Amino acid sequence: MPKNKFSDDDLKEKSKKIEAIYNEAVSEIKELEKKQREIIDNCIIKLEQIKIEKIRNVIKEK
Repeated sequence: MPKNKFSDDDLKEKSKKIEAIYNEAVSEIKELEKKQREIIDNCIIKLEQIKIEKIRNVIKEK
């Protein structure tokens, strides 16, 4: 069986780096999800405003 070419310290250091990258990626994904939710909410609000304005215009015409 081949011997591992990395020492335990090397593996621990690499593990810490991988964990840091993973944590940063998770954090960025959560931030993007938050921004995406805000965009969707804003679009829904805008669509509701457009509907209300159309209804007002129909009422004014009558």
